[in-house]
Amino acid sequence: MKPLVNLSERKIIVTGASSGIGKAVAIMLSELDAQVILIGRSEQRLKAVLEQMEGKPHQYYVYDLTRLDGIGSLVKRIVDEDGKKLDGLVHCAGISLCLPVRNLNYENMDIVMKTNYYSFMELIKHYSCRNHNGGSIVGVSSMAAVKGSIGQTIYAASKAAVDISVKTLSKELVKKNIRINSVRPGFINTAMVDQWNEKTKNNILGQNQLLGIGEPTDVAGLIAYLLSDASSFITGANYTIDGGSC
Repeated sequence: MKPLVNLSERKIIVTGASSGIGKAVAIMLSELDAQVILIGRSEQRLKAVLEQMEGKPHQYYVYDLTRLDGIGSLVKRIVDEDGKKLDGLVHCAGISLCLPVRNLNYENMDIVMKTNYYSFMELIKHYSCRNHNGGSIVGVSSMAAVKGSIGQTIYAASKAAVDISVKTLSKELVKKNIRINSVRPGFINTAMVDQWNEKTKNNILGQNQLLGIGEPTDVAGLIAYLLSDASSFITGANYTIDGGSC
């Protein structure tokens, strides 16, 4: 009997694959026999992740996703490399910004939206333009989308945009046999969290995650499920994974 979550022969892009949740997703998908395409900005870190992966030959591409105009060419290169179309996409790339409204400006808002949201939309657009075998798309959102803390306005807005786009795009992409969902992690032990100041950390911990601080592998397991046929009746959903925050 095949395992419930089986990704054998699937070709899946993972953005933000050099660290945190993206790294955990890439490694877990390789353990589930997927062919994984890693995208990140640091070649050194991507190579380090590649060394921890199992199974068939995987590939990595060093790319800054804020270069929106080049994403179409990137997707085409990934497909043309071996001639095999894509079966999945996971957008883990993201940056956090914690600033009061008086310090927000166009430049810092624009970089957050480009990284967290605009690049996701570009990837979806080019994935769905004849470069796919149907499949599943997963966007990594955040509980900030529904529970923004002080200073998280633009970060929360970028993640809320991911969530609502998943709901609307599910109605469009179903015609192409593509499912799309998002996951909303709570407080997860990643390098991004390490950048937050103590006040922000205390605010989030104060939300009382009943199961404590999560690990990237906790989120990766949910994403693997959403990529697999085990979730074939699920699309347009926003999944919360926050250790029972209340």
